Amino acid sequence: MKRFLRILLPLLCAALLLLSVRTLLLGVYRPTETARESGKTHLVFVNLTAYGLRLPFEECFGPHRWGYRRSAVGDKVAYRLLGSDRVCLGICRALPGDSISVDLTHRRLSSAKPDSSDSLFVVPAAGRAVAVTPLNARMLTVLKRRFEHSHAKVSLRGRIFLDGQPLDSLRFNEDYYLLETQPQTFTLIPHSALVGKMVLEL
Repeated sequence: MKRFLRILLPLLCAALLLLSVRTLLLGVYRPTETARESGKTHLVFVNLTAYGLRLPFEECFGPHRWGYRRSAVGDKVAYRLLGSDRVCLGICRALPGDSISVDLTHRRLSSAKPDSSDSLFVVPAAGRAVAVTPLNARMLTVLKRRFEHSHAKVSLRGRIFLDGQPLDSLRFNEDYYLLETQPQTFTLIPHSALVGKMVLEL
């Protein structure tokens, strides 16, 4: 019996260690069809603590991380949107507070530096107010309503209203990142949606 326990205990310890690493430190995901088609990626290994260890009970207390860290430009990021089980991939192109440009012809974001104030868009940062302009009003409203459960509304003239009152600036509760999800296709993602940093793809 003792000999059996001497064999069994190390195996159990090893299994628990692997389970802990798998659960807390490293995740294995199969990305969305779009990511697989564009990059021929079938499986990705993700460092789950790269941007802070996600704490449990998010349904009750909201998303929080221990050891909060921002992404960096060039990071290959795995993210999951709220209400979805599917993991998507993107490359970080701009950080919270960075100034990026808007393609006025096609009405889309770009990672290029703005060549004039007319095309400037500031990536929202937690706790900072972003000035509302006709150019950014719709995008800011979409972010607040989709990710921060705000009731803000935007008018046809590019004004933001909250509870009937016009706003000159809008303050965000989260850091946001500009991710390139496909060549020249960009999206803004909040920190709470980040799963981790991709370390290996197969």
